[in-house]
Formats: sequence, C-alpha cells, structure tokens
Amino acid sequence: MENIVIEHFKKRLQKGDYASRYFELKRLPKKDLKGRLLEVGCGALLTYSPEKLEVYGIDIMPEMIKLFKKSYPNAHAVIGDARALPFKAKCFDVVVVRALLHHLIGSNPRKCRDNIKIAMKEMKQVLNKNAILLIRESVVRNYLFQVIMFYISLVCAKLNIEINSLDIHSKVITYFITEKEFKQLCSENLFEIEELESEDWRLQKICLGKSVDFLLTQKRNSHENESMCAFSQFKLIRF
Repeated sequence: MENIVIEHFKKRLQKGDYASRYFELKRLPKKDLKGRLLEVGCGALLTYSPEKLEVYGIDIMPEMIKLFKKSYPNAHAVIGDARALPFKAKCFDVVVVRALLHHLIGSNPRKCRDNIKIAMKEMKQVLNKNAILLIRESVVRNYLFQVIMFYISLVCAKLNIEINSLDIHSKVITYFITEKEFKQLCSENLFEIEELESEDWRLQKICLGKSVDFLLTQKRNSHENESMCAFSQFKLIRF
C-alpha cells in the first residue's frame, strides 16, 4: 500500500513541486533549546528553524533526502521508516512531524491506526529527557468522515482518478484520525498535549475538521541523558 503513496510523491518530484517549494521556517516554541532535532518524514525542507540544534532528517524516499541535503548540507540525512526509527533511544531533544501521520496507510482503517500507533511509540522512544514533540496534522471531525475519506482515496488511487474539488489526488491514499483518537494516543504514550495553532479544515463549505500544531511534552521525566546519538541501521546519502 505504501508504494502507491511513494509513487504519488515521485510524480510530484518529477513535476518540480518541491524544487520551488519555499516557505518561512517557524520558530521553535521554546527558547534556548540545545542538542539534536529530528524531523520525521522531513521531505525537502525543515518545518522549524533549527537555531543551535544539530539537525537530523529521515524520509522513506531517497529523492526527498537528496533535496533535503541540498538545503541543509550539514544535516544528517537518513533513509528510513517512521515505524522503525533507526536511532538510539533517548537521543533527541526535539522531534518534528509535519503532515506525515495521515500517510502511514494500511489496507484498512484498523491497519492505518496501528501504523500511527507504532510511529508514535517510535518517536516516544527516541525522545530525551525534557524533550518536545511537535506534530502538525489535520484531524477529522468524526469516525464517519474518517472512513469515507479513506475509502474514497483508496478507490481513486487504484483507479488513478483525481478529484481536485475534493482535494483527492491520483496515487495517494490518506487516513486522518479524529482529534479524540489523537489525544488518546498521546495519553497512552504519557504525553501532555497543547495546541499551539489551529485552523478549520474546510472543503468547499464543509468543515471536515481542523489542522493543528500540537506541542507534546512528557508527563514523566524517566529518561536519562545520553552522551551519544547512534544509528542502529540506516542508509546515509553521501555527496
């Protein structure tokens, strides 16, 4: 299933969508952060200005990693999966995830939820003491919207259909969780959750849900500081 999504982004790369994609980096919500920043599903660009942080980016697509390295030559560029992060535990001070969770799709809604749960646990695992997790994600209003959107995108992806008025693109499947599910995931992983920014997510005149910048911090400071950040297994793009 994920190959369909990868094919979609490859086509967008071929069209040059990311070559000219520039935006102003956001400022991190906490000042004087030091250490390491990891952007999971980094794509071509960072979401937040790294300031004094050592930058790591991970993406499942080698093509994205190449673009990322062009923008940030000093960053550590790694090919990998959000469901199996190839990093040593407790070695990042900031982890950023932008518009990724809804692309962790499976053959049905249950498998999509399982993928998101696994990714959240992986991100929890690599967070250091007092670290923060920043997630930018769209959440749907209710379960009905969730299921309808998944199956419509699934059918359109397999039949190579685009419906621009519904923001449905060929070769891409999406699964958006509800806000209630997201907060439950945070609770299961012992995160405190705060909404930094929020805006309605509308399609034509229909409100599907909202797009939110979530700031997550750990409820229990049980992590110990690590002196080194090691990779367990990865492919590193070298230039």
